[in-house]
Amino acid sequence: MRNETNQASILIVEDNDINRIVVEALLRKYFKIESVINGIDALKAVEEKYFDIILMDIHLGDGELDGIEVMKIIRKNSKYNFIKIFAVTAYFDDKQWFLDQGFDDMYIKPVIKEEMLEAINNIFSEKNKAEELSKIQNISENN
Repeated sequence: MRNETNQASILIVEDNDINRIVVEALLRKYFKIESVINGIDALKAVEEKYFDIILMDIHLGDGELDGIEVMKIIRKNSKYNFIKIFAVTAYFDDKQWFLDQGFDDMYIKPVIKEEMLEAINNIFSEKNKAEELSKIQNISENN
């Protein structure tokens, strides 16, 4: 179920504090943002709350689950089929490999603001979310 404000929800899964703060700052004023630092917490968050998009770091430093494993666990549960999961990594540039694993898209760090906003715009275009599209267009016009 969508959150009480009907605002688009994004889960950021990122173990690096600086990277997480940058992405949060980029998106927080336009979307409902939640952040976690490891795969276990990501799985708990998905179980407890509604998210439209997950921005998944691939190399999570906790040693338990990496971003690929977390994505595959989420994909196994059909009740989460609507969630778009983007791989976000500094180490690989083989986008097709990530798509073949089950990600909806892949971005290389540092993520460029326009690239990230365009990707989110595309997701909400597909879902016919006029309100979210308007917000993204305003971001582009104001920056």
